[in-house]
Amino acid sequence: MTGETIEIRLDCLAAPLRSDLIGIESVMLWPKDIKARTEAEQAAVVAAGLEMAKGLNLGSDALLELAGVAADAIPLREIHKWTTVTKGGPFVQGLIAGEILFQSVSRSAINSPDASMKRIVADVSKTFSAIWLVKPKTIENKVWPEYRSVAHLWASYRHFSYERLAVKAASHGCPFPCSVANLSHFLAVAEEFRKLGETTKTKQAPTTVLRANEAVRLPAGLCLPRIKLGFDAATAA
Repeated sequence: MTGETIEIRLDCLAAPLRSDLIGIESVMLWPKDIKARTEAEQAAVVAAGLEMAKGLNLGSDALLELAGVAADAIPLREIHKWTTVTKGGPFVQGLIAGEILFQSVSRSAINSPDASMKRIVADVSKTFSAIWLVKPKTIENKVWPEYRSVAHLWASYRHFSYERLAVKAASHGCPFPCSVANLSHFLAVAEEFRKLGETTKTKQAPTTVLRANEAVRLPAGLCLPRIKLGFDAATAA
């Protein structure tokens, strides 16, 4: 089974737009819930359209089209409730999946004695206990299977979140999934995490961290910058 392909423009890296992020963020939040994903995308399209309309003199046809979409869309504030307000909502589950992938590849890279999936899941459960008292079994049986296909995208988000903390920019937050200007780098890092996940086995694991051909893919022909991820004891902590 081949992973789903994210629908984004092939020239989005040369001239990225806010609309290019909508498909990425929705598949990250709802990798297997097509209905919720579609509703969220519709709300995001309306929000992006209204933002663009402020600076443009749109014609009546364009305004009517936007109004028609807005009339059918769920309010964006409701989407935010789905994702972030509820304990254990899509945003938190995605963060957990990204952390599992990050810890799996980083601990394995430095041959850490804690590079077993059981230990990683237990550690991640403790890390998130302040915002969601999730048990390791829930992560193993529900969260990880549900979000494994997009874990590389969440690992990239995690990578940039920690990078901003390192330069003391945390007060400005980390845009989700990334800033428009940083789209190419975000996707390049995600691809590296995907490749590492599909070739890395944690201690005593029968399979690689990510299953072959399960992860969501980028369109063929998308030219990403070349990057190399490095890990040490500090990053794997």
